[in-house]
Amino acid sequence: MPQFQGLVNQSPPTAVADGSASIVRLNRRGEIVPAGFDQNKFCADGVYFRATNTTFSTAITLTSATRTTFLATEGAILIRNTSGSATGPTVYLDYIRLIVAGAGTAGTSYHYGIIIDPANRYSSGGTDVTAVNANSGSSTTAVAGIKVGNITLTAASSPRQVGRAIIKTQAAPCLTVGDQIIMTFGDHAGSSMGALNGAATIQMAFNNGPIALGPNNNHSAIVYIWAPAMTAAPTVECEFGWWEI
Repeated sequence: MPQFQGLVNQSPPTAVADGSASIVRLNRRGEIVPAGFDQNKFCADGVYFRATNTTFSTAITLTSATRTTFLATEGAILIRNTSGSATGPTVYLDYIRLIVAGAGTAGTSYHYGIIIDPANRYSSGGTDVTAVNANSGSSTTAVAGIKVGNITLTAASSPRQVGRAIIKTQAAPCLTVGDQIIMTFGDHAGSSMGALNGAATIQMAFNNGPIALGPNNNHSAIVYIWAPAMTAAPTVECEFGWWEI
């Protein structure tokens, strides 16, 4: 009886060059594994990662107190592919969650923009958040490095503007303690559980389309956040999800 022979290990196989012969990949029941972007599959492979602020309920100051306009050399979040190999994994962003712990003062609206750049834009500042593998049985470590907070950036190399939204508008304080700001990547599920100009605590979700950070040159994704009239910056807890293949 004909039988398939293939790889059934959970860890992803080594990448092969285009046109090269390779062994088909099977699951543990002998079924052919289709290619695709499925988070459960990535988690089973040990290539899906998450990161949060180091201690729950210990918030991070998101920006400088006077960041009232966009400034290319000051970011709130920096996600970087630290792989030094041209054949290393690509980092695919899944989502970012920010939980407002301190509302800040005087801001009348909060804005964000996202820029990707094929360079290491980090200079100083920010707080490291440590990546963990979402598969408890995998020892694969992440190549993505994440910093949150008032980050000083180097001058832009080849920036590409890929995201822009107004988070909320409201008489100061614009944000409310307990607000949750969710940025998703690669889907169209953006939604809000309330008006974006009220003082009540709400959850806001914004889709930004797919973002991929290539290897070899420390490619960066930067989230900028600013607030007209702000005099004290908000503080947030944070959560990130992404995969690397």
